[in-house]
Amino acid sequence: MKNLLLIIVISLLTYSLSAKEYFGADAQKIIKGANQVRITDKTDFPNYIVFSDSYQIPVEKFGSWIKSYLKTPDKISFKQISKINDKIGYTHIKYQQLFDGKEIDEAVFTLHTKNNKIISLSGNIFMNVQVVNNIVITTETAINIAKNKMKAISYKWEIQSEEKQLKIETNNPVATYFPSPKLQIFYTKSGEFKQVYNLTIYSHKPIDKKEFFID
Repeated sequence: MKNLLLIIVISLLTYSLSAKEYFGADAQKIIKGANQVRITDKTDFPNYIVFSDSYQIPVEKFGSWIKSYLKTPDKISFKQISKINDKIGYTHIKYQQLFDGKEIDEAVFTLHTKNNKIISLSGNIFMNVQVVNNIVITTETAINIAKNKMKAISYKWEIQSEEKQLKIETNNPVATYFPSPKLQIFYTKSGEFKQVYNLTIYSHKPIDKKEFFID
């Protein structure tokens, strides 16, 4: 198969994150209504925006606002992860960006709000998501590839005592260390978006834990 495998161990993944800050009129040229914008080379959308007092967007209008910046708005959606009220009156709402219903790895951001208005935004959003591949392997194959890369002698899900302890610690009778590959969108260092299986392998001997992205 052409372009058979993309295998990335998360512990080896590094990014250059040089940041540029813009204020006032320069920030407005990038994001309308902003008085501060920070851009890094991690994403194609600012990873920090502070809105001017006169242009603070109502929380319920965030979806329509952000989609005006997206290249494929019909395929992009956002899933709320958490909502936290702090002691000084702010509410922080965290979201995961999705493409065709699949999570985009590391595309997580937070709206910092007060009185239902967005004061600032921080985190990673991708504007132009174009997936370049289709998954051609099964979840079972993905697991076997990850095990072959890890080369452990034994794995935690093979050890009855480890499985039993996990169920006790999590208070979950069906908890297991057996890997459960999840279909995600991964942004590669070459600037491409790929569909991948994301899975975590727990080895017993030697004791280790590694996260894999495999296509």
